[in-house]
Amino acid sequence: MTVLLKVDGKEFGGWKDVRITRGIERGCSDFSLTVSDRWPGQASKIEIKTGMACEVYDDDDILITGYIDEVQVDADATTHSISFNGRSKVADLVDCSANNSPGQWTGQGLLKIATDIASPYGVGVKALTDLGAVFPDFKIQQGDGAFDSIERLCRMRGVLACDDTRGNLTFTRAGTVRAGTALLRRSGDDTSNILAGGARFSERDRFKTYIVKGQSIGTDLNYGDVAAGPTATAIDNAMGRQRTLVSIAQQATDIAGCATEAKWNRATRAGRSVAASYVVHGWREKGDKGALWTPNTLVAVNDDIANLQGDMLVSEVSYSVSDAGTLTGISLYPPEAFELIAESPKKKTGSVAGGYVLHDAD
Repeated sequence: MTVLLKVDGKEFGGWKDVRITRGIERGCSDFSLTVSDRWPGQASKIEIKTGMACEVYDDDDILITGYIDEVQVDADATTHSISFNGRSKVADLVDCSANNSPGQWTGQGLLKIATDIASPYGVGVKALTDLGAVFPDFKIQQGDGAFDSIERLCRMRGVLACDDTRGNLTFTRAGTVRAGTALLRRSGDDTSNILAGGARFSERDRFKTYIVKGQSIGTDLNYGDVAAGPTATAIDNAMGRQRTLVSIAQQATDIAGCATEAKWNRATRAGRSVAASYVVHGWREKGDKGALWTPNTLVAVNDDIANLQGDMLVSEVSYSVSDAGTLTGISLYPPEAFELIAESPKKKTGSVAGGYVLHDAD
């Protein structure tokens, strides 16, 4: 394994400590690379400054395309180290405001609106899934963040917004590609590869009834209470006692949009009632020659200690190199946490985790 930072046409390696984190909920990937103040074999100091464009690689696999946004120098009586920290290009959407003029779209789809918002920041936008119907009306509110504005629209269409390794903002849904290696922790089994970690089962943020109230587009004669819009409800039949959550759509929408958001709330909250986090050796599935552990891939989990069995979706990976070794931290949820169940009516999900099973209520 060779981790390289490419800046201004030059490659830098020999890192003492490495941390690279990617995920489908993070908005932007980030990294931290630490080295002594002089690289091995370098006769003089090499300056890497904040704001410089960069790419991070593991061997031939690109991991992040973005910018150096922080340089930290640490020293004591015997050591002197420098850390170069950075994030994906999508960081500019996460940090900055949506500043389009006039900042209003009528009858436009998610891809068009997102492209317009991202364009001033030099961030490309890609769709890897169907993005649904156009929005009847969307207006940026004063002070809205660029990524927050886009993500709000994503919730109304049941899609995920994250970055890819080339620094593009990417729209996707729960992945269907399967990892080539299972995550195993079985007593007395020498094929187990889980070093540490466990699972959490919780219903604190889960409800039986989800109600989304929409807003109609107001006019001079249609305002206030009269402008109240449509309402949609989704039921989680796996919940026993009555627990109700009412939310207001933040943009003008129709019944279909409210229904999508209600079902999205039901699916994600049910899915997130089960979570797992593990640490494994290396960054790749099958030793040094396998594929990298990657967000948005399905992996079979068999953990006797946590009583967790079934397919789970990798939501985040954190690659690291330190005195503790070369490790990957893997965060997982059931696939239902990121699926819009309305796309498969009457379907019952096949993921069973810790006694929790999510059923479609349609």
